[in-house]
Amino acid sequence: MGRMDKRVAIVTGGAGYLGRSHALHLASEGAAVVVADLADGSSVVEEIKAAGGKAISVITDVSDEDSVQGMVDATLSEYGRIDALLNNAAIVNGIQKPWTDISTEEWRRNIDVDLTSMFLCCSAVFPTMKAQSYGRIINISSGTVVLGFPNFLHYVSAKSGAVGFSRALASEVGSDNVTVNTIMVGLFPHDLPGIDIETVTQQCVAMQAIKRVGLPEDLSAALTFFLSEDAGWITGQSIAVDGGLVRTGG
Repeated sequence: MGRMDKRVAIVTGGAGYLGRSHALHLASEGAAVVVADLADGSSVVEEIKAAGGKAISVITDVSDEDSVQGMVDATLSEYGRIDALLNNAAIVNGIQKPWTDISTEEWRRNIDVDLTSMFLCCSAVFPTMKAQSYGRIINISSGTVVLGFPNFLHYVSAKSGAVGFSRALASEVGSDNVTVNTIMVGLFPHDLPGIDIETVTQQCVAMQAIKRVGLPEDLSAALTFFLSEDAGWITGQSIAVDGGLVRTGG
């Protein structure tokens, strides 16, 4: 049996580069997966189904409360339960700029998508998890919150908030057998418009303990563990999955 047999997992940003990998990995471990994204996730769903898994796609704006509730309603209508939530959606395109060039609109948009969305999604799934007396929540943060990368102030600020949000929420929902943890993600090189990805990749690999770029499955395997029954006594924690780029306690 897979780690996620008979479980239902929502993956926000599930149509993206890393989100697709997470959705496929969870499905391979037996989960019925909800691919929630502003983009069309039907191709990811078809991949999962072709491999014998279960999945649906739900167009979702994670920064909009009504859209998030629609995501939850669609999940419950299809599967009747929600066991795992992976808050993976984020704005990562074209954000590299000095903090003095960041507009108030850009600041608010990053906070809405990268942090407020976690509050909205957790709020929407929690009643179901509480009723089940079971739930696993992972919020995606970033190693940039420890390293203090320049020219990413809005992104780093939002991802820093994710760490505090997870720790505080974990202390309130533990009695309902719901765990909340944070993954601080390293660099997984892919096309990021507005970012000199080749230079950033070289800089990061040079600082890492393991001298190679990250592969999507490196992250997906770790996430699956934390979203499974195996991690039932781990909550309120932050762990870096980054090849040793960030070497500090969580």
